[in-house]
Amino acid sequence: VLTRMCADARKVTYLLRAHGTDISADAMEAFDNGLDVALATALAGPLGAESLCQAKLGVRDGGLGARSARHSLAPAALASRVSARPLVMHLIAQMRDMDMAPDGAEQAFDVPAQAAEAHLRHELSPAGCARLDILLGDARTNADAGLQALLSGRQSPSARPRHPREEPGHALVQLAGGEDPEWHNEAQGLQQELSRLVDVERAAALE
Repeated sequence: VLTRMCADARKVTYLLRAHGTDISADAMEAFDNGLDVALATALAGPLGAESLCQAKLGVRDGGLGARSARHSLAPAALASRVSARPLVMHLIAQMRDMDMAPDGAEQAFDVPAQAAEAHLRHELSPAGCARLDILLGDARTNADAGLQALLSGRQSPSARPRHPREEPGHALVQLAGGEDPEWHNEAQGLQQELSRLVDVERAAALE
C-alpha cells in the first residue's frame, strides 16, 4: 500500500489529466521502469512479466493497484475532459459574448479528449468499447447536471456525502479497509471506472 500511494501513477495523475496523449512515450516508460524497480524492491525480488502485469491491475481484479502511467494515461485524460467540458463550454460562451474567446477554443479543448478516447478504445475489446460508451454517456449526463447544480447554487447530485469522521487529520488513521483507495464503492469516479475497463482486459489476457 505504501509503495502504491507514494510511487505509482496516482502521484502524476495531474500531469496525465492535464497533458494526456501529449506526454511522450519515453517519459512514461521511464516512470514505469522506476515503478517496476520499486515493486521489485518492495516484494524482495525481481518480478516476471506476468507478475508485473498482475501487480499493476486494480485491487478489485487481483492486483496491487500500482497502475502504470501508460495504462493510466487515457482514463485520466478522458475523465478529466468529460467531467470538465460543460463548465468549460459555459465559460467559453460567456467569454465569446464579451469578444474574449479565442477562435477554435471549443475545438482546442475537445481534440485532446478525442485523442484520449481513441487511445483507450485501441486498448479495449468490442465488449469493452460498448461498456465505455455507457460510462461516457452517464458521465456526460452527470457533468451536465453538475453544472446546472453549480449555476443554481445546489450541491451536485453526484457529489459524495461527507463522512462524519472526515475531519482535518483524520486521514492519518484510516477506517478499516480505508488504506485501499479502491475499497469504497462510493469513491469510484469516472477515471477509476475507465481504468477498470483496461484492468479487466489485461486480467483476461493473464488467464
